[in-house]
Amino acid sequence: MLAKILKLTVLLLIGIMISGCPIAYIGDRYVYGIEGEIYEAGSINKIPSVTVRVLCSGSRLSGPDETRSDNNGHFILRGYGAPYECELIFQHLGFRRRVIKLTPDLREEPKEGLAWVWKVNVELEPVSPVK
Repeated sequence: MLAKILKLTVLLLIGIMISGCPIAYIGDRYVYGIEGEIYEAGSINKIPSVTVRVLCSGSRLSGPDETRSDNNGHFILRGYGAPYECELIFQHLGFRRRVIKLTPDLREEPKEGLAWVWKVNVELEPVSPVK
């Protein structure tokens, strides 16, 4: 009996690998990814060191809830859970704070190992100096 279960498990895993279907469900938790680029409004200049935070009212997520954009303005947040009723908060000294809701139209097809994937490109407006 045990040999049959092991054989079935191996066949199932081989089938998943052949079909290219990502294993994105771990126990009772889905694996998600939120990534994107941050630009200065009206330009192609990317902004490094922007604090990006995910805040959810309808979901309990585990994993990092905050990151910073790299030198190329790129950011990535990955964790476990189903990001419902969540928003991203972008903050950087010298730019206006921006909040974006994670909506289904920002979602992409799942990538390998991820059940939920959002691609978010955002522009931040510079804060004008006080005169």
